[in-house]
Amino acid sequence: MIMHTSPTSRAKWSDILVVKMDSASGAELWRQVLTGTSNDQDPTDWEDVAYAVAIDGAGNVVVGGRIMYTAVVVKLEGATGAELWRRFITGSAGGRNRISGVAVDGSGHVVAAGKTFNTDPNAGRYGDFSVVKLDGAT
Repeated sequence: MIMHTSPTSRAKWSDILVVKMDSASGAELWRQVLTGTSNDQDPTDWEDVAYAVAIDGAGNVVVGGRIMYTAVVVKLEGATGAELWRRFITGSAGGRNRISGVAVDGSGHVVAAGKTFNTDPNAGRYGDFSVVKLDGAT
């Protein structure tokens, strides 16, 4: 599994590229580009970035990162790369939220950790460490 952030046809912006390769030959099996929608192309929020990847017991791929500065967890079907689900995680104050670690537990639930920005005046400008557990099936 290879993850990379690369420029696309949208000037300056980047998307998350996930590629599954055959372990024996190195041949590409599938690729999936993860990006935001055309409605959220704010020139100040131009990077879609992957920071973490995990594989569940069924061989599905879980990617954590940020899309347009909103923390995101995406689950891809292991055999085809088709997107099974996408979950956005935000703090109450917006900001540069991100998921920097993902894991899958024995029941198939996804645990994601990262940073969110909230309205708590004691959190300062660096945001809060956040952990979320997601149903792996939906």
